[in-house]
Amino acid sequence: MVWAFCSRLVISTVAAQTPDIVFHHLTEKDGLSSNFINCLLKDSRGILWIGTLNGLNRYDGRHFYSYHSSEDSNSLPHNMVHALAEDKNGNIWGGTDYGVFCWNRKDNRFRKYQISDSPVVANTFSILCTEDGSVWASSLKGFYHLPTGERKFRKIQENRNNGISFSDNSIRKNGMVAGPDKKSIWLVTREGLMCYLIQEQQWLNVSNNQGYSLFNGHSAAALSATPFGHFWYYDNKDQQLVAFDPLTKKVKYTRKLKPAITGGLGATILEDKNHRLWVCNWNYEMFTLDYLGSNTITPISHSNETTKSIAGDFFWAAMQDTDGNIWLGTVGGISICNPDRSFYKVHSICSLVHGSKNISIHWIAENKMDSSWWISTDAPALIRYDPVKTGYRKYEPEKFIAARNIEKPTGIHQICFVKGKPVIATTNGVWRYDAAKDNFVPFNLPPPFHKLLFTVVHQYNDSSYYFSDRYNLVEWNCFTNKATQVKYPDGLSFDGHPPESEIMASAQGSPLWVVNGHDWVSRINRQNQPELFRISKSVKEKYAYYTALEVDVNGNLWAAKPGDGLYFYDTKTGIQRSWTHEIDRVMALKADGQNKIWCATFNQVAIFNPAFDRFYKFTLPLANNNYGYQNRMIRLNNGNIVETLSGYAVEFFPDRLSSAKVINQPNISQVEINDSLLFPEHNSALHLAPEENNLRLKFGLLTDAEAYPYDMLFRLDGAEDQWRSAGNDFEANYNQLRPGNYTFSVKAVARDGNWQSMETSLRIHIAAPFFKKWWFPWLALSLVLIIFYLVYKNRIRNTRRLGELQSKAQLLEKEKALVMYENLKQHLNPHFLFNSLTSLSSLITIDQKMAVNFLDKMSKVYRYILKNRENEVVPLNEELKFVQLYIHLLKTRFEDGIRVNIEIDEEYLHRKIAPVTLQNLVENAIKHNIADSDSPLVIDLFVKDDNLVVRNNLQKKSFVETSNKQGLASMQSLYAFLSSRPLLITEDEQYFTITVPLL
Repeated sequence: MVWAFCSRLVISTVAAQTPDIVFHHLTEKDGLSSNFINCLLKDSRGILWIGTLNGLNRYDGRHFYSYHSSEDSNSLPHNMVHALAEDKNGNIWGGTDYGVFCWNRKDNRFRKYQISDSPVVANTFSILCTEDGSVWASSLKGFYHLPTGERKFRKIQENRNNGISFSDNSIRKNGMVAGPDKKSIWLVTREGLMCYLIQEQQWLNVSNNQGYSLFNGHSAAALSATPFGHFWYYDNKDQQLVAFDPLTKKVKYTRKLKPAITGGLGATILEDKNHRLWVCNWNYEMFTLDYLGSNTITPISHSNETTKSIAGDFFWAAMQDTDGNIWLGTVGGISICNPDRSFYKVHSICSLVHGSKNISIHWIAENKMDSSWWISTDAPALIRYDPVKTGYRKYEPEKFIAARNIEKPTGIHQICFVKGKPVIATTNGVWRYDAAKDNFVPFNLPPPFHKLLFTVVHQYNDSSYYFSDRYNLVEWNCFTNKATQVKYPDGLSFDGHPPESEIMASAQGSPLWVVNGHDWVSRINRQNQPELFRISKSVKEKYAYYTALEVDVNGNLWAAKPGDGLYFYDTKTGIQRSWTHEIDRVMALKADGQNKIWCATFNQVAIFNPAFDRFYKFTLPLANNNYGYQNRMIRLNNGNIVETLSGYAVEFFPDRLSSAKVINQPNISQVEINDSLLFPEHNSALHLAPEENNLRLKFGLLTDAEAYPYDMLFRLDGAEDQWRSAGNDFEANYNQLRPGNYTFSVKAVARDGNWQSMETSLRIHIAAPFFKKWWFPWLALSLVLIIFYLVYKNRIRNTRRLGELQSKAQLLEKEKALVMYENLKQHLNPHFLFNSLTSLSSLITIDQKMAVNFLDKMSKVYRYILKNRENEVVPLNEELKFVQLYIHLLKTRFEDGIRVNIEIDEEYLHRKIAPVTLQNLVENAIKHNIADSDSPLVIDLFVKDDNLVVRNNLQKKSFVETSNKQGLASMQSLYAFLSSRPLLITEDEQYFTITVPLL
């Protein structure tokens, strides 16, 4: 009777407590296809598969990928996914409202199976895969087997003679587990616990129990395997949890649930690594049970008032990962927690005491004598709070004993403890607790300080306390009751005010530090002599004030200012440092036992690790959009840190934060290649075509980021040398990668630098296009050489042909010019001969001697023409001799009517010209101009600029006989072949000039 009463007392007490569990959630907002979760499966690659009311989800710790039912053959048979299992090849099997599916991990395709032709029987609530490759499934009315390699499920026959009959809703959801002997399948049904022996094809149950009391015929549910070899199930009839050994078929533990649990059918059971049971039943009761410890039942409740409660009031699925995190699939999403690693606990003080979250905590302190917390609120109230039992006692300041001026305390500023009794500093002075009166009474220092109105008190050690009224600082010894004032230099002021002393800090073995004014602090030695230091200079706010001061375990000073961030002052070396950009506003700070600095700004917390020079920041899901309060921080005697924000006191466990280390390995879950999607294996390789060089890689880590705060880093070896932070996206993008070999790696690194996970790698090979293959340069060079040879050969052949054609053309042109010139000479010869014979006939009758002389010169002229008929060129001196003979003959005819002036230097006589050039030019001048004694024709021959110039005065005839106007043109054509310089013909008002290039 006494034991029963105590048990009921303990259970009811525990049931009234708030569980020390902080959840965070994954919901549709994060990418889930539905908040209604039916089942969870973590596969061998570290991917979480989630069966929901609306499809199947694949989750890597950051990214969701969803599958749904559709008319496409590569889809789910139905969107309601009840159960999941993985076979030995890593394929995922699932049970739906319309049969079974298998997702093949190699080709990312679904295959559908029907366990029955009846849609009523097609509902598959449980499924499992055994090591022989078989698949087992259960529905509302049957138990089915798919042997390895077959395409159709076989129904396991019932044995009605032995009481084996599966009626409606007989086999439960979460009702099937494979035995550890690999020879049996265990089921929980409405008819009780059953075992199917695979090789014998026999059933064990209440009718055929073979002497095992385990099979009692009680309605059973929520069958669950454990890491410790035994199985649990929920006995619906006796309302108890039963653990049994599936090998010996003997009961190991039973745990009664009443009266703490009202009753109902079981739904889900999970045993975690610490032998704690997580249970849910159909009465929407969720709880944990420490069945090997205190046997306490702790309720888990859903609350709309806080996001840190479980997401829904019922869960079908529960699992624990390798990092110890608990995953609960509820009707409101997935809730994740790690009670053994959660590094903070929320104490809803004002809701508990005042019934309101709108009342704020003003101060908090710990009484190290009994570990109770003393808290002042703006209700106003003073509260003694038991953080373990969550019990409290409230003191109302208006009921305190009044001071000598008949004033009662208002505005409790600080709380400390003298010999284990609380002392409070208020706006109206100091009060202490009087145990005899069970009330607070005014407290005064001994004279001459008894009339000062102290509003601040700081405990330096067990005997010394410092009191301040803002400008007077007095040390008081509680054992000797002596008081000593700290004396600052006379006339010392800061911004026109005496040194202040409202903010004080100290640590064991270090002096007292006091804030005296903007940027100034003082160190008080044991003789109460102050030493002033200027440890900072306001940056952002001209009149920035200190909000917090802290001395760490090394005796160094930390300070905070709004807008100026966090300051550090090394008291031994005088080195100062600040962090303004990382954290620009701090309202409270405290050093923990590992010398990490905790900073609070409303509901934002930053933990600074000086060893790694790194901040870890997070936001508490409390008092959002509420800024009407001041943060306080204290360090408890057990090393925990407590922060107040609004009406909450949050207790942090620094040891949990620093000792946590992730075992899980990151997943590279998806690779998008030019808009196509791949799901790579761990440490596998991708072989990509040259054009598949735009990659988007997604990765994640399946763990509780609240219990293991971390950042994800990635690197692509072959493209970059440094690790890069993945930020919040957990993905990496690479465009236009060059052909070659790469290794993409990811790892998780603790935000405080205490640990990092193993790396996960994916080898990537991008093939080179054919023009970048090793053999292509040689092939290209060979082709170039061949083409060059063919082009060169063709060019030479064409050049040769062109040369031949050009030679032929030049020869033809030359022959043409020579023919034309020869025709000119042939034309001139008869004309010259006719004229010469006419002149000779006249001379014979007049002067025979002159006639003989004329005939001799004429014969020499023709002899010269005949002699040089075949020559292309002749020396200029010979041509001059010839033209002089010709001129002499002309003189016989024209007498004084023609004058020829030859002025050519001897240096040009060896040069050459075409034969009879001068004779033709002189003949051309006579042909086209008048030549008589009254107006003689003057012909000048001279050399200018390496050219022979033939010039005559211009006195043209009105009519020219025998002129075909082709003589000079023929001569120009001839000289075009003989010289690169042309034969020029010019005419002005006085002269007709022909310039012949000397050869």
